[in-house]
Amino acid sequence: MAYIQTKYCTTCDRDTSHTNGTCNHCRERIRREEMAAWQAKTVEEKLLDLHKRTLKLESGPARY
Repeated sequence: MAYIQTKYCTTCDRDTSHTNGTCNHCRERIRREEMAAWQAKTVEEKLLDLHKRTLKLESGPARY
């Protein structure tokens, strides 16, 4: 379940929809900025980043 409400966001400086206490407009803006940062990386940087992510997932908690 999600708690949805309309309230004032100091970052957006307007009344916006919030889901679980997070402004939807701000969350979307952050997601777009992260995607733009990923697209700006070189192929080598992307591969290194994916390798680090894979190692982190593989070294996660042991499952029984």
